[in-house]
Amino acid sequence: MKTRVLRIRLLGLVVLFLSYEAAAQVENPALSNPKYGADPATREECLKQTSFYQEFYKQGNYKDAESGWKIVYDICPQSSQNIYIRGIKMLKVKLDAMPLADAGRNALIDSLMHVYDKRIQYFGKRGYHLQQKGADLMAYAPERDAEISEILKEAYSLQKDELDAATVLKLFENEVRMYGEKKRTSNDIIGLYADLSATLKRQEEKDSTVRPMADALDQRFASLGVATCADLEGIYGPKFESAPQDVDLAKTVYNHLGSLRCYESALYLRAAKLLFKSVPSAGLALEIARICMGKRDNEGAEEYFKQSISLELDGNRKGRVLLEYANFVSTALGNKPQARSLAYEAVSADPTLGAAYSFIAMLYEQTRNCGASELENQSVYWAAVDKYQKAMSVDPSLREECQNRITYLTSFFPTTEQVFFQDKQKGDAFKVPCWINEMTTVRTRD
Repeated sequence: MKTRVLRIRLLGLVVLFLSYEAAAQVENPALSNPKYGADPATREECLKQTSFYQEFYKQGNYKDAESGWKIVYDICPQSSQNIYIRGIKMLKVKLDAMPLADAGRNALIDSLMHVYDKRIQYFGKRGYHLQQKGADLMAYAPERDAEISEILKEAYSLQKDELDAATVLKLFENEVRMYGEKKRTSNDIIGLYADLSATLKRQEEKDSTVRPMADALDQRFASLGVATCADLEGIYGPKFESAPQDVDLAKTVYNHLGSLRCYESALYLRAAKLLFKSVPSAGLALEIARICMGKRDNEGAEEYFKQSISLELDGNRKGRVLLEYANFVSTALGNKPQARSLAYEAVSADPTLGAAYSFIAMLYEQTRNCGASELENQSVYWAAVDKYQKAMSVDPSLREECQNRITYLTSFFPTTEQVFFQDKQKGDAFKVPCWINEMTTVRTRD
């Protein structure tokens, strides 16, 4: 079998040689072209070896193509770009098949790098080929990160916005590796991210398919935790100022600042509001309302609470938002009657929301000087107890909490004697005055 294969190979070489000799009988203009070699003999050898190796190459027989390719690579390096296209492919196929521990692997990687250098020397396009060179070095020898960094950074400086988006990610990932090895500082990473992010943003304006890679860069940067809220504001603030209606940018700002819990950032709030304007949602409106509350922007909080309630379709969630809004109205605006009305709305949205009754009870027990007499002032505690009892009947999980409050409030009930002198007795109906204005039952603490 081996003898037969050898005969076939020898026959192929003979045919190629005879074909070449026949062609040589006809005057070939390449023999006078200096790109094929310095002298006629070199040019003739270049053409012969090119013919030999490329036939093997086309058959996928890279092993037999290699010797002829090396001769062409050495004696007529500017004869054709195919020398480098094919050489890179053959070397990469060989590397892919080579074990990582092979002693000759590093030398082969160096040969691959040299092919790129020589291609640049004879055919230019330095920036374009450097990005390919750096990507290949990163694939085959990621531990050579300093060398990769030098190559890809030069490619970036030459290509600018023309640098392939995938290579932008590779450049950043290599610098992250160096940061992990303490070869780069957090400021290095932040500065590079700002530059690369701007590059991808400009590319995206011309080609929407770049968006996933821009998102990947953003997510990778956010995952590192190298930046503070102030750092991100410094990066995104100027961008947002120049494009205040850019919804995609707002989404990036919102996600990144949110990942660092920069909820007090004015930039975060601006981004959230723009996102809400673009795609309104109950959840985002509630978040904005909470931020406004924290900033004591009562008008803004009220506006977005109402938006959240209006947009919320789920009864249970709507009930909770209404109750949160009620608490805001009570504490920030001091409007207990409106707060109670909102709590009742919460119960209408979610009849199982016992916490709404507990909230009303709290409003009642916090009310002072509700009437003209001591008994009328004490009646607020009866009304509060009524609501705590209702709360635990609606939601049994509140029983312990409500019972503790009832026990505490009972100590503020009037005595039997005090009730008697007000011409009342235990069990009588009693209307609680002031804003509460509800019927309750007379009770005593003894």
